[in-house]
Amino acid sequence: MDQSISQAKLRRAFSPDIFRIETLDDEIHADNRCGQLLIEFLRDLINTHNIPKEKASVMVRGADYFLRNFVISILRENIFRLRPGRVRQFGGNWYIVQNLEPNSAELESMLEGVKAFYRWAEKIGWITPLLADQIVGECSLGDYYQNRIKTFWAIEGDGFSQWDRECSIRD
Repeated sequence: MDQSISQAKLRRAFSPDIFRIETLDDEIHADNRCGQLLIEFLRDLINTHNIPKEKASVMVRGADYFLRNFVISILRENIFRLRPGRVRQFGGNWYIVQNLEPNSAELESMLEGVKAFYRWAEKIGWITPLLADQIVGECSLGDYYQNRIKTFWAIEGDGFSQWDRECSIRD
């Protein structure tokens, strides 16, 4: 019974509408609220799922990087209204070009956190099962992301443009 009460409180406190971004103030507000939301996610991982604090922290850090640094800051989109392909764009392009030494193990760890966050969001009722499944599916493209990192390191001459077009973050 307490769990459903807490889920109802979470649904009210973190309504998807507060993550709508149209202005710089909206972006700042969404970023701040996302930080608060991730604290609740961490609590859920530790208290409900009995995940050790260290592992839960790593998972939340991965979700944080995706949500705040990519979805809110770069895409300026609502974290609960992701368009199909956004996780793929993150893992197959943005993460790779934004990090000095992108690697599959680090990316896989981040995507584990993203996957857990969106399953939690589905459980709370912020997103549909269809959206959760789509996000989880994109998080599970390990071989694809590994290949993208490998081909990034193999770029020669002016090959970046073609590499970028294969999984562009531009719409």
